[in-house]
Amino acid sequence: MKIIEEIEKSKKEQIEFLQKLIQTRSVNPNMDDPTKSSPYDPIELEMAELIFKKLKELGLEPKFEGVSLSRPNVVCQFGKGKKTLIFNGHMDTVPPAQGYDFNPFLGFIKNGNLYGAGALDMKSALCCYIFMAKALLKFDKELKGKVCLQFVIDEEPMAASHFGTRYLLEKGYIGQTAIIGEPGTKKITIGNRGGYRFKIEVFGDAVHTGSREWEQRKEGLNAILEMAKVIDALQGFNFPAKEHPINNQLFFFQFK
Repeated sequence: MKIIEEIEKSKKEQIEFLQKLIQTRSVNPNMDDPTKSSPYDPIELEMAELIFKKLKELGLEPKFEGVSLSRPNVVCQFGKGKKTLIFNGHMDTVPPAQGYDFNPFLGFIKNGNLYGAGALDMKSALCCYIFMAKALLKFDKELKGKVCLQFVIDEEPMAASHFGTRYLLEKGYIGQTAIIGEPGTKKITIGNRGGYRFKIEVFGDAVHTGSREWEQRKEGLNAILEMAKVIDALQGFNFPAKEHPINNQLFFFQFK
């Protein structure tokens, strides 16, 4: 296929750029508590600037879109038509695991494999998006729709904040189909069931278990037992959900 052939031409450039992405740190420190995430903490800023610059070099018109300029998402659209195909991926990474015997931010190559923090999840996919776009630009007159590249922030802590993909959805960056190049699965789906997230805090009342007030149950409250009541209530709760029509028109590119 001529697009694949075009992508193969820039293989050396792709590898070098992926190494730059890995060398650009974007470790998310909020893995244990997503509520600590701030739109003013420049976790992915250097990554965003690097990707923005590369897209500009390719002749595209990327934009920073975010709650603040300290922590922006990068969005880039090209092509024409009523339908939009989205390529979405996150710029943040989990902290490197303990026990590395090499620098996890070096991006070195050994036996044909490239190693480093975020190499798999998911800086390699972001690199693929960029060079896919470079190849598609060679055939822009044959595209029968728009492509929207989305490089988003704050996904690793369960994507719980509204600074990343949710922010872009609220800004109107939507399409008929989305491709998310997360590693670990070969399954292709045409929908996602979604989910609910809760932060539930239960407060107890500390009291010495040797006191008469505790023995007479006048004072003291075990927060663990109270949380058990919450969990039990949630087990039998039917969460509201709306059926959504599935759009089967997944493909809109036509090549001559």
